[in-house]
Amino acid sequence: MAGFIKDYLFYKKIKKAFLLREPMREKKLRSLSEVRSCLVLFDASDERECQIMFSIIKELQDSGKHIRSVGYVQWKHNPHWCFPKISYDYLNTKHIAFTGLPKADFVNDLMAMHFDMLIDFLNRPVPAMCYISALANASVKIARNRSQAEFFEQVFDFIIEQPELSDRDFFEQVKKYLHMLKNDPQ
Repeated sequence: MAGFIKDYLFYKKIKKAFLLREPMREKKLRSLSEVRSCLVLFDASDERECQIMFSIIKELQDSGKHIRSVGYVQWKHNPHWCFPKISYDYLNTKHIAFTGLPKADFVNDLMAMHFDMLIDFLNRPVPAMCYISALANASVKIARNRSQAEFFEQVFDFIIEQPELSDRDFFEQVKKYLHMLKNDPQ
């Protein structure tokens, strides 16, 4: 019963906020070479997977993009591999309210910023991260397909229908499609 109430409160809050913010979002598809800023969401609960994400984020930074990233940690405290950096924030259970909404200070800062692109690497629905995805001001929002509420199909502009891909392979698919859509030289 508590799970039902929690989900009801979460979806009620997020849908209301989404309906207010979405009309203000300027949707624009850019080639990867035109992207200047990117918000990356990922699961930071596994050290090996986290190292792969660090390399993907470094690759984006090395190509001249301003990156902000949010890693989700499924525990109350961040593990040793989730060390603070300027462009990295971590959301752990201590920073999530009962309803699933994030209550970390940096979330409000992210909502106020504009990004050319949002890439959601999560392969399972995490309410607090879904909240960030839904309300972030990004010109294009990209995610992998994952079974979750129909509402989130409205959130993302571009969904890659291969949920079994590793994070690295998913990123390669994102790059490939962005190059194809805008006829961008690799």
